[in-house]
Amino acid sequence: MKKITKWILTCSCMLLFTACSAKSEPWDKKETYQINDEVAITLKAVVQQTSIEPTNLNDEYQYWYTEEEGETLLDFQFYVENLSDEEIDLKDYFEAELKIKEQEQSKDLCTEIEDYTKIENETKLAAKDKTILHQIFYVKEKSISDDLQAEITLQDAHYTLSAKPYAAKVTELAKAETIELDEMSFEVLSASVGSVIPPLHPTDDSTYYIVEDETNACAGIYLEITNTGKKDMELDQEICVSLDDEGTYIYAWYDILNADGTDFSEATQIPAGESRAVLFFGEVVKPTETKNYTVTITVEGKPYRYVFEHTVQ
Repeated sequence: MKKITKWILTCSCMLLFTACSAKSEPWDKKETYQINDEVAITLKAVVQQTSIEPTNLNDEYQYWYTEEEGETLLDFQFYVENLSDEEIDLKDYFEAELKIKEQEQSKDLCTEIEDYTKIENETKLAAKDKTILHQIFYVKEKSISDDLQAEITLQDAHYTLSAKPYAAKVTELAKAETIELDEMSFEVLSASVGSVIPPLHPTDDSTYYIVEDETNACAGIYLEITNTGKKDMELDQEICVSLDDEGTYIYAWYDILNADGTDFSEATQIPAGESRAVLFFGEVVKPTETKNYTVTITVEGKPYRYVFEHTVQ
């Protein structure tokens, strides 16, 4: 009996030693890693903040935060896709640790749910579904250093990932370039800044947006959005648009045009298989000189950027 016990303990130590001595490779930030052809995972960002917001901020959203003084959230964010035909639990594929001396480790593994509006302790992912995975560590700010790293395990593979802030490259858009996604396609039709915003094809009966404050103007962008899915698209659950006016960020509200683009409608949905022109706009300080405006369009958790120049006449 004693011999059996000793043998088990010896094997346990050997296994522990093997696991601890497993070789780690640097995480390639531009690579998509696949695990058993079941999960695809790509680094999205590394963020150090006291609060972490979800991707879609159009409507009511839920964010993650810390109330501890002197504590920050170190958030490793990943695009994740379930390639299999069954529901999976991401905890079976992904694990991470942060090595900080003299500090007890506290962490949460979360995903974005409900159209990327909430960050929750949910790690199950439906078949063929996508999400953004957040590995959040609670860290004393004084513990953050340039050489701090996370140890990432993807089942049997081991990687090291720097905790330095990082953001994946944003896709730059050109006018009239069509972006094809799973259940949607979109393209930029036009963008402008002015005191009056007309519909795309105005008639004598059309309505216009008019800015009442003479010191402000409307910065707007028209997108042609096609619902390629099988059910009606609730637009504010599918797309989030923000404007950057030289460092001032504005989350744009939207208005869908009617089918022929002659007037703004009260619709919030785009029917399955149909296309609509949609105006996204927000008030900015009226420009007095030529300047650039940056529009960030976030769909399926991924950002696209369109930059346009406004010339003062």
